[in-house]
Amino acid sequence: MQPSFKAWGIFILSSLLITSCSRFPRIVILEDPLTAEEHNQLGTIYEAQGKYDLAAKEYEMALKKDPHLNQARVNLGNVLLARKDYAGAEEAYRQALEVEPENADTLNNLAWVYLERRERLSEAEGLARKALEIKPSSRMYYLDTLGMALLLQGRLVDAEEAFWKALEVMPSDHKALQAEVYYHLALVYKGKGESEKMEEAVEKIRELDGGRELTRQAESLLSQPLAPSP
Repeated sequence: MQPSFKAWGIFILSSLLITSCSRFPRIVILEDPLTAEEHNQLGTIYEAQGKYDLAAKEYEMALKKDPHLNQARVNLGNVLLARKDYAGAEEAYRQALEVEPENADTLNNLAWVYLERRERLSEAEGLARKALEIKPSSRMYYLDTLGMALLLQGRLVDAEEAFWKALEVMPSDHKALQAEVYYHLALVYKGKGESEKMEEAVEKIRELDGGRELTRQAESLLSQPLAPSP
């Protein structure tokens, strides 16, 4: 039996469609091969390299895959803080604290958000003190945070005490952190009008920082007027 014209038409149309479709590239949908933990780890690598945008994307991917991976949320807050996205960092830290309210590092980092914004300073002080109670093994970091909260509130004597306590427990190989704390001490002595002590702090920064940016910032303090001595 001869095929009908209708059947031939369907056959020809089908052949044309197949031929036509073969001219276009096939769309291949790839599944993300990384786990949430692997995205988080990759984010920490980017963060260590100062590639904060890439790090933030990896932390977001980690949270998309596993919303319960709280460390990725803390890490996201850290890179947002580094990018000076204070509102975003605060939100990330607060969400992390809803899951782990006793996480000392997160409490400390949220305190730094407020210190950077120069707001809610008494709350920042409370966060730093709580972090100290929860995790005394990291007190060299938390004492520096506490000192800054006290300094920005104008409580210079208390701030000086906190900074010296931080230096007392700090290992000698933590030179960058030592230099930063001495810079904070220089700010205290500038506020107290104690020029000799400020110059001593700046000299320590020169030794520890090796003439880098922090040294230049500290040396600029020497050319600024001091507060009147009490």
